[in-house]
Amino acid sequence: MSEDHGCGATSEPGDVALASLALDPAMDSALDIMRCFFTAFASPASQGWIGAQEGSVAAYGLRDGPRMALALLRLVQALRGARRSPFRFSNPGCAHCRQVVTDTEARLIALIQEMRRGGGSALHVHAMMLCEGGDAAPLLIQARIAAELFDMMEAHKPTTAH
Repeated sequence: MSEDHGCGATSEPGDVALASLALDPAMDSALDIMRCFFTAFASPASQGWIGAQEGSVAAYGLRDGPRMALALLRLVQALRGARRSPFRFSNPGCAHCRQVVTDTEARLIALIQEMRRGGGSALHVHAMMLCEGGDAAPLLIQARIAAELFDMMEAHKPTTAH
């Protein structure tokens, strides 16, 4: 049974609470940025790409923010090109909805995280499911680029003395 969030969106079976994923701040920001891009494609008048760019610079800084925004946009584009059905995502503009992760969003995050861990069979299962059996190669290429950028930013993150 669907639950109305008050903004017209409904939760569906398979949706999970954002907190249950225990995402690090970089991945949490990536989810918000991708949601802004999905919103921009679903409703161009929303100008979601502005929120994506601003969110990326806020999360990753002036040096890495624009690069991460572009990497995530290319990942979204590869996903859109491979799917036959629309990608279901939570509304980044609704305080309640943004705390809910759809099953497809969770799979996309898992794909990126698995790529960051070096891949494996789970990586290809996530890609196949996200692409609905279509060509997953472009998605995997873009996921690798995003994962490498995350790893590069992590390696250059300043450390604090304890």
